[in-house]
Amino acid sequence: MARLVFGRLTEAWQGEATDFTPLLAEQLDQLGAAIGVDLAAIGESEVPTSGGRRIDIVAESDDGSEFVIENQYGRADHDHLTRGLAYAVARHARGLVVVAEEHRDEFRAVAGYLNSVAELDTERGISVWLVEAKAVRIETSRWAPLFTAVVEPNSFTTKVEKAKHAETVSLPEFWAQFTAEDSRDAARNIVARWEKLGYRRRLGPARIALEAPGPSANGLRKVVTLYADGRSRSRSALTPGTTPASPSTSC
Repeated sequence: MARLVFGRLTEAWQGEATDFTPLLAEQLDQLGAAIGVDLAAIGESEVPTSGGRRIDIVAESDDGSEFVIENQYGRADHDHLTRGLAYAVARHARGLVVVAEEHRDEFRAVAGYLNSVAELDTERGISVWLVEAKAVRIETSRWAPLFTAVVEPNSFTTKVEKAKHAETVSLPEFWAQFTAEDSRDAARNIVARWEKLGYRRRLGPARIALEAPGPSANGLRKVVTLYADGRSRSRSALTPGTTPASPSTSC
């Protein structure tokens, strides 16, 4: 029987900023599965913020909400937790995820307190997840990250998240949300071309996500997200050899 091997992150990825953060930013669906949030598979790493600092990763959930992710080798320290909170507040993020190899008891207590406060104001509160990460592989195969949430919002906050995700509209209702006719026409053209290529679309309350085959838990990755206010966000997330015509995302 093959032997499962566990290791420290430094054994698998020598540099936190140079190796692990880029890897995590391209496997956010796996992190999302660990915390129970449908995160887009690929996020933005090294995102500039005030004070000349950079956020490790900014991720997006299925409903378009932002999540700030800070990762750290070894045991999490005060700097990463407080800095992550500052980033999340500045970006009006829905949640903060701190990934480390170990989380102290006092930090777990702080995260639990913040989650209880977030329940009192579900619109502006910031939910906090503390996630422990380790490297794992079978025998001498390639290392892969393994994530375990050790602190997460309680059932009430989780229900709020699921309720937000459950909100749906019809395609005509989505088009009706556009106030700019040129943006609506451009978005319609993009969606029509995407469907003609045989790829999937997923509709949300104020956005439509266009997905294509890619390396993720469900075999699909979000490539383009179009919003009813005219914004668009694209991600290079296709598998090698998959080359759909790239629709313009200017809308």
